Amino acid sequence: MNKTLKILLWIFGSIAVLFTLLIILNNYLEKKIKSTIQKELDSSYIQYSEIDVDIINRNASVSDLKFKRGKFNVTAKEIELAAFNYSDYFLNNKITIGEIVLNVPTIILEPSDSLPKNRKKADQKFKENITIKKFRVSNGIMKIKDSSSVQGSLYIDIKNLDLNGIMVNSKTLEGVLPFKYDSYSLKSDSIFYGLDADHDLSVGKLGIANSDVIMSDIKIFPKFSKSDFDKRQKVEKDRMNLEIKKVNIQNFGWNFEKDTLELASPKINIDAAIWEIYRNKLIPDPTTIKPLYSKLLREMGVKLKFDSVVIYNSHITYEERVKEDRASAIFKFGQINATISNLTNVGMDRKDFPETKLSAKAKFMEEANISMDLVFKVSDLNDNFHVSGNLYNLSGSDMNGILKPEMNILAEGQIQSVYYNFYGNDNAAEGATQLKYEDFKIEVLRKDGQKKNKILSGLVNLVVNNNAKNKNLTQSDLKIQRVKTKSFWNYFWLCIRAGALKSFI
Repeated sequence: MNKTLKILLWIFGSIAVLFTLLIILNNYLEKKIKSTIQKELDSSYIQYSEIDVDIINRNASVSDLKFKRGKFNVTAKEIELAAFNYSDYFLNNKITIGEIVLNVPTIILEPSDSLPKNRKKADQKFKENITIKKFRVSNGIMKIKDSSSVQGSLYIDIKNLDLNGIMVNSKTLEGVLPFKYDSYSLKSDSIFYGLDADHDLSVGKLGIANSDVIMSDIKIFPKFSKSDFDKRQKVEKDRMNLEIKKVNIQNFGWNFEKDTLELASPKINIDAAIWEIYRNKLIPDPTTIKPLYSKLLREMGVKLKFDSVVIYNSHITYEERVKEDRASAIFKFGQINATISNLTNVGMDRKDFPETKLSAKAKFMEEANISMDLVFKVSDLNDNFHVSGNLYNLSGSDMNGILKPEMNILAEGQIQSVYYNFYGNDNAAEGATQLKYEDFKIEVLRKDGQKKNKILSGLVNLVVNNNAKNKNLTQSDLKIQRVKTKSFWNYFWLCIRAGALKSFI
């Protein structure tokens, strides 16, 4: 046998031995990793049909995943694990995975009323350090269900959910969220939430990337017609129909601080909202106290820190039914552009806690220009506020959609301007108005709402102060008591009405 042949035989023999060793090592590692996965799955009450391990490509997959523990239920077509780090696992007892993909999952959660107790003690036995560079949920559905009804239930269609830089250890398991992450992104084509017994909420599309949230086609819609809605109510309640074209929440952040959820954003943009509100005043008044906005924010179960909320090109229609035999009164606010600054209830004990400010402009009854500025401090236990603004060029004919249903009267003439300025708190308000009008006349209608009652109309117009033509009528030292079972907007209306009545009569 010549020297060349010996060398070749030695080379091929070495390759064969090496190949055999690789096969043996591959089988050993495959069985070891497969056994480890199987052990972890079995100890976690996870059912599955098959485990597949690919040592060469450092991948693994588990098919037909099923997990149920308490009120948490997960099923998935497949979970894939990619780029498993062998050296970390065998040398350092650390689990490092490049990517986990959960395909076509259905995640169902029925939350309890309280957070789990003694979590720290329960998780002391957890010794592993797990790092997952990327976790993805693909084409999934999440349901957070109220066990008693559809009300309070949340359904999310998840197109893609990515969590990057996940770390799990005994310390993270002590928190409300049992892991830490560096960043996340989400795409959803549909969200549904049972808002209350009479309304549902839906979102057409939701996208979260680089901490920016974009939502479109947002709706709050009633479950019942107006007549059926009224039949269901024991006391007055607003029937709402809200559509928002787009909401953009910039640099959105959230966190749990002492088991309390905190939400934050430097700027929120709300574009093209259309809000229709209906209320039947023939139903008995509610007897519960309605807090002013400062108290409402102060006592919220969620902490907010929104530096600026900007509303563009929006519309509000408020419809109020006051008489069985009359059409509803309709209040219209169009072309609304508003800014809310310092919408926050975080850090209320600090001395430099900021004032919350609302500044808004709109068209009232499609003709009159109206503006409003509202200032209050959430940390103020007295709920002090300051509201001021103006209104220009409101004709009597535009007011008749309100005056006829509410008071069975019609108006002629023009309110040229109204200025108002009030300071108040939870109990009472004081302030002033300045009103200017021209040739203002009132027609009192008969009970049928069609024909003019000439005698009453004449008497009313005798007391209308038309000698004030083209003059600014200032009414100062106005004092108004708040009706605490009614909203801030009723309180605000009582202030304006007090000044108007003194000016007209």
